[in-house]
Amino acid sequence: QVQKNYVVDKGKLLLTASVYNAGTVTVNSFDFVCSISGISEVYTVHCDSTIAYDETKTIEFSIAPEAIQTMDPDNRDVTVTLEQINGYADENPTDNALTGNFLITLHSFDRHVLLEEFTTEKCINCPRVAGYVHDAMQESEFDGRLHTMENHVGYYTDSFTASFHRDWEWFFDNEYAPALMYDRHAEKGAATAVTSASSKFDLYEQIRQRLREPAFVSLKVKAAVDEEAQTIHVTVTGARAKEMFTINAPRITVVLTETNLKAISQAGVSTDYWHYNVGRRVNSAWGDVLEWDGHNYTYECSIPYNKSHVMENLGTLALVHHPDAKDK
Repeated sequence: QVQKNYVVDKGKLLLTASVYNAGTVTVNSFDFVCSISGISEVYTVHCDSTIAYDETKTIEFSIAPEAIQTMDPDNRDVTVTLEQINGYADENPTDNALTGNFLITLHSFDRHVLLEEFTTEKCINCPRVAGYVHDAMQESEFDGRLHTMENHVGYYTDSFTASFHRDWEWFFDNEYAPALMYDRHAEKGAATAVTSASSKFDLYEQIRQRLREPAFVSLKVKAAVDEEAQTIHVTVTGARAKEMFTINAPRITVVLTETNLKAISQAGVSTDYWHYNVGRRVNSAWGDVLEWDGHNYTYECSIPYNKSHVMENLGTLALVHHPDAKDK
């Protein structure tokens, strides 16, 4: 498996290989020899790893293809060949090579992960997964780069359900809760971005996987309260790392969230229970098309709030995405 996007500024291309030993002799060392289309340099990575007969090991390694400095072409093939098995040439090298493709961009931005939780007060299992999410919010390794939001649908609805939560039920194949979405990204082969978390470890690993992915658009969010109009004016600015970073025209959704909301009647708990970062208002459930000034953009909108809201519990969250009505 080849890293989907190679970012020139980052300088490293990550590869993952599953190595199977079909021979009768235990393998203790070998070389990954990597060649890239259009480049004369060959990149060799030595690996000391013991693989017994009929055993498979998955190994991650990286190369630094410094010869790539432009996006011409903007994608290339890399062929990885297994050589020098225990220091010798393989007697049967015909099944030792695989080829993969990767895209190229010059630079990227740090990824921020959006973790959406589908939850309701009627869901007896939701507090368990909500606990995983809340613990992740406290982890220093995710600090500043993990953003969460509760959508109160999936298993019936409750008093915190907003109309746009129901719009986002579209993401489901079959509705259930607790359920999660990470960056609204579906794993390869999955029919939908909605998934579950079997454990806190599983949830953390999903976040880590998303953090490894480059981001090709930046966001800087500013909010100003207009008490007279009872609205929050949001300004989002940013830039794109390359012109075509989405399949469809990129859109922006801005959500007003409210945190530290005491549950009214949460199933599955016997003590006080609190909801965090509940989606309350939205500019548009499916967003507005971004307008570009070269590679930069400025987007503005005003979102109403209720006087009953506790101002310090309100937050603004923006996401850039490219919805496709034919592909969940």
